[in-house]
This record gives sequence, structure tokens and C-alpha cells, in this order.
Amino acid sequence: MAHRRRRRRRRCSSPAGPSRALEDDDLLADILLRLPPLPSTLPRVASVCRSWRRLVSDPGFLGRFRARHRRPPLLGAFTDSWGYPVFCSTMDPPDDIPYRRFPLWQNEGDSWELLGVRHGRVLIFNYTRRQFLVWDPATGDRRCVAAPPEFDGKEKSVCSGAVLCAAGEQGHAQHSECHSGPFQLVLIGFAKNERRAFACVYSSQTREWGNLSSTTLRYFDDCVASGSTLIGDSVYWLLDEIQSGILAFHLGTHSLDRFGIPEDMDTNCRARNYQIILAEGGALGIAALKSLVSFDMWERKVGDDGVASWVPWKTVKLEEMTGLSRDVRGHMIIDGYDEEDNVIFLWTDAGCFMVELESMKFRNLGEWSFTTNTNSAYHPYRSLYTSKGFPTDNQMVWNDCIEAFEEQKLKLQEVLETADCKISLTADMNETMGYMCVTCHFINADWKLQKKIIKFLVIEAPDNGVVIFNAILRSIQEWNIEQKIFGITIRNCAANETMVDMLKQNLVLKKVLPLEGKLLHNQCASHVINLIVSDGLKFVDSTVHKIRESVKYIESLKSHEIFEKIIVQEGISHEEWPYLGMPTNWNSTYWLLEMALPFKKAFDSLALQDANYTHAPSFEEWEKLGVVCRLLEVCYEATKVISCSSCPTSNLYFHEIWKIKLTLDREASEVDNDVQKMIKGMKRKFNKYWKKSYISLCIPIVLDPRFKYMFLEFRFQQAFGAAAGKSLRRVQKALRELFDEYSSQLNDCAEHGSNQDMSMDDDGPFADWCQYLSSNVEVLTELERYLTDRPIHLSDDFDILNWWTVYSPVYPTLARIARDVLAVPASTVASETVFNTGERVIGDSHSRLSTETVESLICLRNWCEDSGYQPSMRLATDFSDLLFCGRF
Repeated sequence: MAHRRRRRRRRCSSPAGPSRALEDDDLLADILLRLPPLPSTLPRVASVCRSWRRLVSDPGFLGRFRARHRRPPLLGAFTDSWGYPVFCSTMDPPDDIPYRRFPLWQNEGDSWELLGVRHGRVLIFNYTRRQFLVWDPATGDRRCVAAPPEFDGKEKSVCSGAVLCAAGEQGHAQHSECHSGPFQLVLIGFAKNERRAFACVYSSQTREWGNLSSTTLRYFDDCVASGSTLIGDSVYWLLDEIQSGILAFHLGTHSLDRFGIPEDMDTNCRARNYQIILAEGGALGIAALKSLVSFDMWERKVGDDGVASWVPWKTVKLEEMTGLSRDVRGHMIIDGYDEEDNVIFLWTDAGCFMVELESMKFRNLGEWSFTTNTNSAYHPYRSLYTSKGFPTDNQMVWNDCIEAFEEQKLKLQEVLETADCKISLTADMNETMGYMCVTCHFINADWKLQKKIIKFLVIEAPDNGVVIFNAILRSIQEWNIEQKIFGITIRNCAANETMVDMLKQNLVLKKVLPLEGKLLHNQCASHVINLIVSDGLKFVDSTVHKIRESVKYIESLKSHEIFEKIIVQEGISHEEWPYLGMPTNWNSTYWLLEMALPFKKAFDSLALQDANYTHAPSFEEWEKLGVVCRLLEVCYEATKVISCSSCPTSNLYFHEIWKIKLTLDREASEVDNDVQKMIKGMKRKFNKYWKKSYISLCIPIVLDPRFKYMFLEFRFQQAFGAAAGKSLRRVQKALRELFDEYSSQLNDCAEHGSNQDMSMDDDGPFADWCQYLSSNVEVLTELERYLTDRPIHLSDDFDILNWWTVYSPVYPTLARIARDVLAVPASTVASETVFNTGERVIGDSHSRLSTETVESLICLRNWCEDSGYQPSMRLATDFSDLLFCGRF
């Protein structure tokens, strides 16, 4: 009885007061309005229950929420990444926003430049169409504004601009929804034949440009160096030649003027070492990096005589501020400025820092700036942004995800089961976390190459060959494609070798593999190329370091001016300077070397004229760099083709691999012993791959009507001479056996001669003639007819899949072979990570989800790219929407 009484008391002990309080929408709304305006706040609230979701998704509540939080949080920054604005988040999970959330698709071929970001809007100028684009990333709204006709790029050119809320800075402080209100656009232009800068203002309310105002410049070739800074009622720009001073456009009077910089400020650095800032009391200020040692700041004050002048404000020692020594900081530039919080972004070799100028507190953003072009400035972005659509609760989100996944999986299963073709697989594994992604490749009935992810799973430890084999076998059995497997492409390692051997034995016993599995295993060509490249980069590692240090030196110190003069003296023509890329991406190293080599004489001269420059490579090092750069070039071009995201057909692979072979053979003739040793190691890796893969590479060439078997004979005899016969016979034998096997499967063993058999009665007058023909005249098979026909003419727009679509009635058996062979991939590596010589890892946000949810998201995203299917939530496009709702 006591136990039963305790149970009753426990049931009745829940207080009713708080429950009733939370049912009061007005009281609950007042509580929720006090929550911080972070991207994850409202979605997390909405995941509690349906009534909370209804409340926070109400337009009235959202309006009150934005009105209360007048100052939007700093979400991150936009930067110009090779002509496209890319977003980089500065927030921590779960508030960090992936760059894919703010896509801006632009016309390819147009020349764009990111000019600035302010009040929730991004300003971009299209030099090709001579128009501005004002874009709100949070809502997706865009407004195109044509430049005034006088700025046609001939006499007058657009140089920069600024976008801002039409209410002005004071109005903006009380206006939390700038994206819904009018805006102003300030244009800055220059005249070619005059030392003058021009400005005019566009109003979104009148849709017209105002009158021009102008001011005199110091030099004819002056231009704006960076983005604008809004302080008070004026917009400021630094000029590229820092001695030229500052441009100021006054919004109240619509006037433009120019004034100088502090007289005691060091002007020997490039413009990226300076930044216009907000000083004490809302005054104009300027900050300068001084030789990587100190951070000097001045403020502009108006004296009793009404004359404005610069006075020192404060100096900060960088080592004291960041805790990093000069050697660790290395290269350093000012990468951006947030005028609302008075924060400077500093880029260093040790990472990117946010520095609060008022308190001098700093935050290390790590390698945040390495994600894009480090030569481009960062433009901070603020917005009261929340993810689109509020999820209800964790289980409902998970159910939505699985339901959409299962629905699309059934459709794809039907496609694969009814496909009248073989299927090739790729298996790419993440060694750190044990994830494996299995993708199938096939050519459908319309002769379109398809690439579909069918499994994303965790390989249980120990990840040996047996475990991987069981995982692959379960995957293909789950999709009921065991009878359709043609080949599998996978990275070469001991565990994968064991897996392929076991898979081959299993499928051969079931008699489902062509040629008894001789074409089953395909090594990942991108992985092999990366191994070859790694050998070359190790060989010149110290020299590449010198090149990187040299580029840092000319970018950050006063030697930049000396270097420019040397370039003119040496008569070196160039369109762009060498730049630093991501150190783990070897394509960035290749671009660095490719652009640095033409400056060889300039670097040598700099070493003679500047005693502080100590990183100049020697003559022998330059020669070795040339050899490695030529090897990297051919590997880079091959990798682009092999790992192209548009799924190339396998007839393209031979040509790219052959170019690498020819380059290695040519460079092996170098007299330098060190170079020969390097080439020998690279050729060893290449020959190992070639020996195992050349038959798989050659058969697609035979099935390319532009080349056929004749092309292989031509190439092999050029390269191998008399030794070519053995390899050619192996290719010929494999193709013949493959043709016979497919013919047998199709019940198409009857041979087709060039003359048609005449259907005659056995007792007819020509019966003896027919019997003579069938016993004495050699009949050509379909394969022989195809090979004896001359190759077709080469053309740039040739489409091999379209050719086989047309000629499949003429060569039905070969068409079936081509359909299966041409779908075999050469690489398992995604195009966006193929150049990475480091370890590939799953993002932190992805690893928070269960394996089932991650598989659903990854597969859905892949399947939706071609089908056009859109789930009810944005499950297939971004993982962060699920992270807002918690961890599954």
C-alpha cells in the first residue's frame, strides 16, 4: 500500500502553474523575444513542440523579434573567390552557416567584382554588362542597376562603390529590416585622361542617378585600394597609392573630396597594410601595420581653428596582442573591417584573427581565410538570419528524412533492376572516421551516363579486407545488382586488394562477371597521380618553401616597389603576380610555381639589390622547379579530366595517362642525377599502375570509332617498339573474349557477312551454290567489320555516346559492350578534393548525425541533382538544418 501511495503522490506532484504560464502565448512570446538573435535560436525553439513552432513562425512575432534586436549579429564575411562572392562563417556550431546557404549564380564569362557589404546587402559590379547587382543573401532578393552612361569604360570607368540603407547611419540604428527598405548606391569612378575622381548616388526610391561630383587626384593612375568604410555621414576609401590619401563622399552634401594621411605614418607598405577605422567619439581613424611588429592608429581631429589634422591614437604590439612571435605570424595583412563593432580582420600564416579595436581583445579564427582566395579582402556580413522553415521536433525531422530517402530509393532500385546494362562501382573510404561511400555508374537506355550514390556506411574496426568485402557485398545485394556488376574502382592498398580478390571469387562462382572478373578491379587513377605528384613535390620541398617565402616578401614589405622596377628592367610581361594557395592542395602549388618561373630573373636581381631578401633559389633549384612544374602540369590536366564532376566516359582516360607516360620518359633524359632519381621513383609508381590497368584503359579506345585498334598499334609501336606485340595481343584477346561472351549471352552467335545470305529452298536451282558459299567463303564477324572500317575523322564536338546511339543497330553486340565499358570510372575521388594530398575528413557537422541520417542526406542530395525532386525540407542540400534540431 505504501508503494502504491508513493506512486499516486508522484503522479500528482507536477505543478500546474508553470504549465499554464507557458500556454499563455503573450507571456511566452515576451520570454522568447529576449533570446539572442542567433541563426539557430528560433529553429531550436520551434523544435520543442507544435505550439511553439506556430508562435515563432508567426509574421507578427518575427517582426517584434527583429525590432527588439536592432543590431544584427555578425554572421561572417563575404570574399571575392575568383569572381564569385563566397560566404565564410565566423560563428561556432550550431550557428555557423555553410557557404552553400548563400549561393549567387552568375553568368559564366562575365567579369565580376565584389565591392562591399553593408546593412544586410552585398554590392557586386559586372564589368561586362556595366551594371551593379545589389543582393540580399538572407532573402535572395536582387536588384540590377545599370551604371550611368558616361561611365562606359572609355573616358570614365567605374572603380568602386558602396551600398547602404537609405535611412542613413542614424536611421539605420533604429531600422532592423534594411532589406525591406530603400537603399542608396554610391558610385566611385575615374577619368583616364584626367587626374580626377567622380562620384554619384543612385536612389532605389527614384530609380535614378544623381548629379556628378568630383575631386582632384594626386596621380593619373590612382585607384581605390579596398572596400568602403562608413563613419558618421561620410563614406571613405583608401587610394591604392597610399601617399595619395583618402577619398571621402559626404552623404549630406553629395560632395567628394580627398585629403592626406598622417605625415608620420610609414607609407612603404602596400595598401592592404592600412585600414580606415572608427576612432574615439565617432571620429575618423586610420590603422597601419608596421613591419609585422606593431599596430599603429591615428584619429582625425578638428582643432580650435577649424582645421582637421591627424593625431596619434594608440600603438599595440602584435606579439602582446596575439601571443604569437613574429616568426610564427610570418606574412600578415589587414583582410577586412567591420565598422559596426569596430573589428579588424588580420590574416597571418598562423591563421586569421578578429581584433576589437576598442578593447583590443582578439579571437583566433584558425585557418578560416584559407578557404578562399587570400588575395581578396573580407567584407563582414550582418543579418537577423534564421534557416528557412522551422522543423518541429527531432523525431519528425528524422522521419521526414527517412521517408524522402525511402521513396527515392525505391524509384532508383526499380531503375537499376530494370536497366539492361552492367553497372560499375566506386568505393571511396575516409580512413579517419571509417566512412565508405559506394557509388554506381551506368549508361541508361537513352545513352546518358549516370552516377548514383547507393550506400554511405561505417566500416567497423578493424577495417581489413574481409570487413570491407562484407560491406560491399551487402550493399550490392541490398540493391539487387549482384548480377549486373562489371567493375569496381578503388584506391590501391592491401585491404582493398583482399576485398577485390574475395569479391571476384564470390561473383565468379555465381557466373555473373564478364571475362571471369579480369576487368573487375580498376585502381583509382587520381590516387596514383597524387602519389606521383607527392614524389615530385618532396624532391623540391625546400625550393617550394623558398618560393613561398619570396612571394610573402614581395607582397608585404617595401621591396614590392623595387621588385616592380626590376620587372620593368628585365622586360617581364605578366598579367598577375604569384599568389599563395592552400598548402595541402598540390594544384595550388603548381599554380604558384607556374606563375613564379617567369619571374626567375626578377627574383635573382632582387637578391642582388636587397640584402634582406635571402630566399632566392639557386640556378640548379630553378632548373629542378622547371622539371617538376612540367610534370605537375600534365598531372594537373589529367586529373581534371579523370575526376571531372560531369562524369567523363572511359575512352578519355587512356590519352591522359599516356601523356603522363610520355612526359616521364622525356624528363628521364635529364643529365642531373637528382632529377633522374626522382623520375625513376615516379616511373616506378606509374609502371605499377600501367601494368595492372592498361587493358582496361585500351578497350575503351578500341570502342572509340575515331581511334580503334589501329591507334593502339600506332602508339604502342612508337613507345615500345618490338616489345609492343605482347601487350597488343593481350588487349586483342581480351576484346575478342568479351565479344564472344556478350554474343553468347545475347544468343547472337550467328556471324554477319558483308554479303547477305540468300534464303533458298534446299531443292532450289542454287542450293549447291549456297552450300559452296557457306563452306568456302570466310565470313566477317561484327567485331571484325567494325575494326576493318576506317576510323572516323576527329572533331572537337564528338560525342561517343551519341555515336553509339546511332550505330547500335549496326553493331548491336559491340554497342552493349560499349555501354558497359564506357561507364567505368577511373577515379573514386570527388572533384573538389582530388588535388588534396592531405587526409580527407568528414565535417564536424556531418559527424554529429547518426549514420542513417547522414546516408539519407548524402544520397538524397545526389539523387535530387538530376531528378529535380525536392524534399519537403531542405534535407538534401544542407546538413545544418538538422543540426539546429539537435543530434540524432
